Amino acid sequence: MIRYISKRLHHDVPSWVSDDAIYHIRVRARMPGGASLIEKAGILMDSARFYTERGAWSCYLLLVMPDHLHALLRFGRNDGMARTVGNWKRYHANRSGLCWQDGFFDHRIRSHAEFSRSFAYIRNNPVVVGLCAQPDDWPWQISCVKPEGVPHF
Repeated sequence: MIRYISKRLHHDVPSWVSDDAIYHIRVRARMPGGASLIEKAGILMDSARFYTERGAWSCYLLLVMPDHLHALLRFGRNDGMARTVGNWKRYHANRSGLCWQDGFFDHRIRSHAEFSRSFAYIRNNPVVVGLCAQPDDWPWQISCVKPEGVPHF
């Protein structure tokens, strides 16, 4: 018997995972004609703030790179991660003409140490690829939730 194995990542959060879990999310874009995602960074950051204000997620960090973005996010249990990120991507595809790759990467953060490492990794991303000299020099990043608002692990 041959079984079909889906190549799509499943983003269902098990019931035993705490409602205040934080995830490192990476979303890649396929920009037509060599365009850069940076061209849409302002609207991406504005909508991340809007999603935080309306309670769809808590955004600890969002950083836009030329062909992808990274975020540290916490999702509400009601809508969940897959639906919330899917709706966010769909909004930007329709409103801004962004072409996203299917799916997204997610990794649940399990400790304060892992949160700190992920935060530093994301902030250093533009430095590592030579887009700026220091993490604070990169203008296309936001943090909507104060670090002291990070839940206990």
